[in-house]
Amino acid sequence: MDHQKKRYIAWKYKGKSPLERLVERYPEKEWDWGGLSCNANITWEFIQAHPDQPWGWSGLSLNPNITWDIIQAHPDKPWVWYWLSRHPNITWEIVQAHPDKPWDW
Repeated sequence: MDHQKKRYIAWKYKGKSPLERLVERYPEKEWDWGGLSCNANITWEFIQAHPDQPWGWSGLSLNPNITWDIIQAHPDKPWVWYWLSRHPNITWEIVQAHPDKPWDW
């Protein structure tokens, strides 16, 4: 592989996990989007870059890369509150501060 091609590949995949790179490199494969949704190697940036994929919102609602800031910034998304209520990044303080949300006690 020549030096220029290596630089292009390094630029194209900069900051992406190996899993994200695989998905982008082989888009024709039949990916398990539900399984990918809860995978800790999938980032919110990757999800946003691929909005037309059939993301599993149950899995995304439990994905450790999803933060409360992301949830608040995207209230239009079909978050699954059952799983958000069990999410490791959702603290009791967040639940108490947002009693209007449909938490699953």
